[in-house]
Formats: sequence, C-alpha cells, structure tokens
Amino acid sequence: MIKYKYTAKNLAGKQTEGEYLAADMEELREHLRSQGYYLSEYKVLSDSSKEIRLLSSVKLKDLALFCRQFAVLFSSGVNIAEAINILALQTKNKKFKKTLSEIYEDIRKGRLLSEAMELHHDVFPEFLRSMVRVGEISGNLDLILTRMAEYYEKNNKIKNKVTSAMIYPIILLILMLGVLIMLFTFVLPIFADTLAGFGGEMPAITVILMAVSAFMQANFLYIMIALGGTITLLYLWGRKGAGRYFFDSLKLAIPVVRNVQKKVITTRFARSLGVLLYSGISMLDSIDIISSLIGNTAVEERFKLAKEEVKKGYELSVALEKVEVFSPLLIEMISVGQKTGQLDDMLLRTADFFDDEVEESINRATTLIEPIMIISLAIIVGIVILSIMLPMTEIMQSAMSGM
Repeated sequence: MIKYKYTAKNLAGKQTEGEYLAADMEELREHLRSQGYYLSEYKVLSDSSKEIRLLSSVKLKDLALFCRQFAVLFSSGVNIAEAINILALQTKNKKFKKTLSEIYEDIRKGRLLSEAMELHHDVFPEFLRSMVRVGEISGNLDLILTRMAEYYEKNNKIKNKVTSAMIYPIILLILMLGVLIMLFTFVLPIFADTLAGFGGEMPAITVILMAVSAFMQANFLYIMIALGGTITLLYLWGRKGAGRYFFDSLKLAIPVVRNVQKKVITTRFARSLGVLLYSGISMLDSIDIISSLIGNTAVEERFKLAKEEVKKGYELSVALEKVEVFSPLLIEMISVGQKTGQLDDMLLRTADFFDDEVEESINRATTLIEPIMIISLAIIVGIVILSIMLPMTEIMQSAMSGM
C-alpha cells in the first residue's frame, strides 16, 4: 500500500488537502471522486511494498494458522471484518499484522475479502486468493479455509522435514571446510618449514600441496572475500530466471536429491489439484492455477505441455505421462479417479500416501549423503598426511643409510 499526500478540488473550486493510503493512483482518484473531489496534485509519502521487505516474511506456518483460525471464527458466526481484526491483533508476525490491518480497513470500506487480498499478492499466494474467491461465490468459505489450513499445514510439515534433513550435512560441510582451511593455512606451513630445512627433493604431491598452502596463507583474506562473494552471487542468481531454472534442473539430475525432489513435487501437485477440484473449480482452471504451484521451474516448463494436452481434450493421466516426473502410482490413481468420478478424493488420499514416501526418501538420502561426506573428508585429510609422511620417510631412510 502507498501513502499519498494529495491536493484536490471540487466543481465549486473548493480545495482540500490530506493523506490517504491506497494500492495505487486509481484507488486514490476513486476515493476522492466518491466525495465529489478531483485530484490536482499528489506526493508519495511512503510505499509499504518497499518497506515491507524490512519486516519479517510471512511463512507457511503463518498462512496455515491464519486459515485455521479464520475458519473457526467464521464458522462460529463472527463476521469477516471482525475475524480479520481479531487475527490482526493477535498475530506476532509484524508484516502479517500490518497486512491484516490494511485488509480490515479495506473490508470496512466495502471491499470483498478476495479483493482486499488481491492488493497483497506478496503475502497471500495466488492459490489462496483464488480459493477465497471461490469460497465467497459458493458460500462455503469456512470449508474452503479449513481445506487451505490442512494444505498449508502439510506443506509446512514437508518443508520442515527437508530443512531438518539438510542441517546435519550442512554442518558436516562447514566442518570439512574448517578442517581443510586449518590444515592448509596452519598445519602444512609448519611442516613446510621443517621439511625445507632438511633439503633434498620432495615428492610431487608434497610440492603441489605446499604450493597450495603457501598461496592460501598469502591470500587468505582475498580467498574468503571471493568465496563469500561467489556464494552470494550464486544465491541471488538462483532465486529467479535462468539461475533458478538451472538449479531446479540440477535437483532433478543429482541421483541422491532427485528421488526426494520428485516425491515432494508429486505430493504438492496431488494435494493442490485435489483441493482445487474439491472446491468446485473446473479441471482447466485448476490446471492453470496449479502450473505455478509445483515449486520447480524445470518441471513447470514441462507441465506446460501437459496443460496444452488437457486443453485439447486428453485425459489428465495421459497428459502427465509426458512430464516424466510424476510417479506411475499417481498417474494410475488419477486414471482411476477420473473413471469413478472421485478424482478430488483420490488425489488427496494419494497426497497423504506420498507424505510418508517423502519422509522415507529424505531419510534414505541423508543416510547416503553423510557417509559420502565423511569418506570425502577422510580422503582429503589422508592425502595431506601422505604428503607430509612421504618426505619424512625419505629423510629418515636417508639418515639411516648415512649412519
């Protein structure tokens, strides 16, 4: 929302000044026009869409709690405006509190909930906004919100599982980098001076590692800056566009990660489509909405082909085979659901099944990653020790032969 300072006049020439919070200039003009005034001058005082970035982000957990509590309040007879006000007062997330307060004011001015939420697309996903709109039209807003609460709760649970599974490998990676830095910048230089004092020719592996150690010691600060800069640039590049597409494609190519990624995509797709169809949204409209919910741009690109096939009249189960990501079990369950007319229920049941599959895949991936990292660290440390022991062994043998 943007805060404007304005000057306006009516047909009689009377001038008025004030401040007003609006989504854009058009909303400000409509507000003044409703009072019989016409905008003559304005100035932007603040833009909450920019300020909002400084506030804490709205997480899946926040959305799940919002939907759950809103559904309970609304089904208990509390009107929409009052329910939003209650939720705004009790939420601890600063960004969400600010957003809900603005929605409350918009509803009091006569906007529908879905219209007010549309002004905050950076907070409320398109999926949720569409579902609220359907709930308003059908009169089943409480049921829709309950379904959305379940949807976000289960998505948040899967996200937490993936995050928790990555903590230990990341700690191992940091420890591995720490050990390598310590070896090359502190341990090897000590032995380098000792070995150089004995003279003689050192093995090639020792010469190479000593050169790397000397380079790291002389340029340690620059190396850290370059490493930090590279990681930051890769992170920023990987958030959108070609960078995100590259990393999403990589997730489907790495053997250990690929299985987990496919299971996560499958359960997200099944649950999203199931909720949409359960709410009464048509298959074609559901496919349009779900194309942005998959969470992997590489798969979303392939999904466009399936979407076109469905629009041509092909069954969804046939179209999904061309994506080459979804489990054969999901495709078979969709086929059965289409034949029995219970596709929404079948998809939601399949999503619950794949929740357990995701957890099992994560545990399996973690079990594989941990020993790989430990063995890699052991190999590197072994090479460093070998580069030190080889020349020392030769020196000892030379000393023994000279006695």
